[in-house]
Amino acid sequence: IFDVAVLPASDAAFVTYHGSMNGFLEQVEYAIVEARTRHNVRIFNFSMNVQTLVASNHYSRVAERLDRIADEHDVLICISAGNLTSPRPEWSQDPTSVLQMLAASQNDGIFIPAESARNMSVGALNPTGMVGTIAHAPATYTRRGPGIQCLVKPDFGYVGGAGHGPIAGVHGLYSLLPDGNVAEGCGTSYAAPFLAKQAALLDS
Repeated sequence: IFDVAVLPASDAAFVTYHGSMNGFLEQVEYAIVEARTRHNVRIFNFSMNVQTLVASNHYSRVAERLDRIADEHDVLICISAGNLTSPRPEWSQDPTSVLQMLAASQNDGIFIPAESARNMSVGALNPTGMVGTIAHAPATYTRRGPGIQCLVKPDFGYVGGAGHGPIAGVHGLYSLLPDGNVAEGCGTSYAAPFLAKQAALLDS
């Protein structure tokens, strides 16, 4: 695992260190080139979104830059689709209820740069064994497509934790904190690195 440590912990530090999104993406590219050159790393996780919906008729500069990075350096970047602030209802066993729920949902499209054409965008699915949820159904918080008019997005879904369980804070997905303790959480930012791992295994 190659750690691309270029994302500061706060917005203020981001502006101080990178100046702009262009500056940040330059640092991302430099790190990718280093990982590719020194260690032949080809698969990268990008669990970060610009908090702006993808437009159906406009391709963002961030997605365009990530596409150029992928083309020029022969790499693949796994991008999180983004999370909803107000989650949808839990997925239903009844297809008609699901269609009604999706039709009633607004502003739940994917976030920039998940419309990237050369890279993969990843949505989140429920884990197994959670009471009140359907295993491997889209999680209540995951953003959905389509992307821009010529692309179907997200490309993949992977387990990212349930949006809400019968007990507050129970998501069915566990990870380690820096101090070694176990934490429970959810998000498309969890799903994207899982997918990146699978892609890296296939690549190797």
